[in-house]
Amino acid sequence: MINGVTNSLGAPGDYDVGIGTDPNGPYINKPDDGNASAPGEGRVPYIYYTQYLIPPGETFSSPSRQISSPVMFGSLPTGVKAGHPWQTLLFCPNPAAHYGPTAAPHPGLAAPRDHLLLDLFHMPVVEPYAISEPFSTAGKVNMNAQLIPFTGIERSTALHGVLQSVKITAFNNGTSGIRHYKKSGGSGAGNKGSAYLCTLRYPIDIPQTLRSFETRYQSAGKVFLTPSEICDIPLVPDVTTPPPDPTYPYPWPDATPVTLENLDAFWEFHRITGDNQRENPYSLLYPRLTTRSNTYTVHLCVETLQKRRGGDPARWEEGKDRVTSRFRGAYLIERYMDPADPIPDYVQDPDAAAPDAFYKFRVIHIKEL
Repeated sequence: MINGVTNSLGAPGDYDVGIGTDPNGPYINKPDDGNASAPGEGRVPYIYYTQYLIPPGETFSSPSRQISSPVMFGSLPTGVKAGHPWQTLLFCPNPAAHYGPTAAPHPGLAAPRDHLLLDLFHMPVVEPYAISEPFSTAGKVNMNAQLIPFTGIERSTALHGVLQSVKITAFNNGTSGIRHYKKSGGSGAGNKGSAYLCTLRYPIDIPQTLRSFETRYQSAGKVFLTPSEICDIPLVPDVTTPPPDPTYPYPWPDATPVTLENLDAFWEFHRITGDNQRENPYSLLYPRLTTRSNTYTVHLCVETLQKRRGGDPARWEEGKDRVTSRFRGAYLIERYMDPADPIPDYVQDPDAAAPDAFYKFRVIHIKEL
């Protein structure tokens, strides 16, 4: 497979893993159009065999479907006019081009990075209900979990929640010669080569993955400027769960936990993983993250003071000066944009005033403690 899919540098190229048992190829991340049962079979299409894939029809088409995020555009080709085959947008740090005997830097790593294109799209939070308003990041988790200057405070609980529900898909190199390596189900010696006997989807090893965040924070106060920078963060798979069949001929060595230090070895062992599968975890993470929060809880303790007559106005004198009132509480403040304001069309006028000039603030809730 890899031998026939090489980019202009001779390195492994970008291709998509086909849906179900469809063959791999240049699908530009075909959306999920399934759900209709195969006639007379009672099966969901594309899951079992390619011939059960049914056209969606007039009321069952992709424009009616939601995609997880613009990271889904990562399978769009970028080298067609330049004559560079098997080259797509890069929205992950571990493209196939990095591995194998002909490894080479992926063109998408050149400055400016491909993932900065994601900033042209805004992904509101609409599930389980419409949380975000236009230009709002309410409901999202801030990637800058380090609390400055109080760097001793650990504030990564929300990032744990975001990473917990995402899994990493990886096909090991040994499955490339197996006819139905993407097929699930079946049993017996005749199906010994089926991929259901090995692990293809791994949970994220969150502590190992967050080490990259910590390194970022410690790099001279460097912070995340855009949520698309999650595409630069290597996700470390947790391989501690044993495979369904330990005798499977090509398992990742169970005794070798994957860490940031040997992550390249893991992907070298899983080179036949398609571009869409490598980028899928980032497609799920990107819409849940932000670097510019819109809601803030401000804790405060305010006192009004009265100086004694004739005292030094620049110096508090305990026992002589008086506290006349005190308030201790918390304000929930939201930064927002009013859609009725004349916000520029940045496509037509890219040099217009930055969006920051149009933000306003309002107090959502006051709590006295």
